[in-house]
Amino acid sequence: RLRRLAANVALERRKINAKTGASGSERQDRRPRGGYTQDMASARLITPPARRPAPAVMYPDSDGEPMSDNTLQERWSSRMRGGFAVACPEAFVACDLLWYYQEGDPTKRVGPDVMVVYGRPRGDRGSYRQWEEGGIAPQVVVEVWSPGNSFAEQTRKLRLYERLGVDEFIAYDPDRNTFSAFERDDAGGLEIAAAQQPWVSPHTGCRFVPGPRGCGRTVLTVSSS
Repeated sequence: RLRRLAANVALERRKINAKTGASGSERQDRRPRGGYTQDMASARLITPPARRPAPAVMYPDSDGEPMSDNTLQERWSSRMRGGFAVACPEAFVACDLLWYYQEGDPTKRVGPDVMVVYGRPRGDRGSYRQWEEGGIAPQVVVEVWSPGNSFAEQTRKLRLYERLGVDEFIAYDPDRNTFSAFERDDAGGLEIAAAQQPWVSPHTGCRFVPGPRGCGRTVLTVSSS
């Protein structure tokens, strides 16, 4: 009976193959249903191409612009930097140094005339990259305006420093003999603290005393209080 059953099964298979027109080799290939065929066994494994590493982000030490528009601005920037360096020996003090405040985007930068940073060691730097400095933003920033600085630019920088976390912003225009100091208030904004009157920087202890403009006279005195 078993031989008869096997013969009947073989006969049925031959009938099915005859109807479909499949050859012997094709029938053999189809036997492992759900398994590998000869074509699959001889196929090569295709792997996606390796990704190239992203190019390193460059943070230039210069923005191509002159550090100062004129010798008067340069002289006052250097003078204030020297005063802060003496009054704040434990702080990093720099003059005309680019400050990059967002990693990965070299366009997010600003170049204050003077910056004072507590919590960071002194030493040479090509630029101040905040993410490499423990995330610490300068606490004190000075801008010495030149005739080319517009009121809109002054306002834009004030709001930028406010957003970046600066605690004290000092603006001085030696040509017009105008002096203003801004301090961070309880609401988190930079508000006017002094204008054309003596003022002591809470962070540095430096005393700013504007004087009358005149030939051979000091317009602004910066000293340790």
